[in-house]
Amino acid sequence: MSRHPIHLRSYKFTLSVVELAKSIRVDTINRSLVSQMIRSGTSVSANLQEADAGISRKDFINKITISLKEARETIYWLTLLKDSNYIALDRWQAIVSEGDEIARILAQIKINSQRQAVK
Repeated sequence: MSRHPIHLRSYKFTLSVVELAKSIRVDTINRSLVSQMIRSGTSVSANLQEADAGISRKDFINKITISLKEARETIYWLTLLKDSNYIALDRWQAIVSEGDEIARILAQIKINSQRQAVK
């Protein structure tokens, strides 16, 4: 795994999502919500790893874009679980804050990569 700060942050974010999911009492109502949160949350760092292995700048940008979209989707599922009273507000704030920062960083990486591709 890359030692670049965004890789480490996204991996720690993924671990936070997994730990949170383990702490939620899964029932018939929230089962799919928790599953979706895990899928998107683990996809953030996985697609970032794939971006580094991209065969072209276009492939790199595509994987960064997917990682960005997955970060935003994870925030959506986290918010839905919080608003449905499955996640406490303080726990939600910490993880969503980190997810939002990661999404902002990924958006900037995408913009910078697109600019470099034009040159």
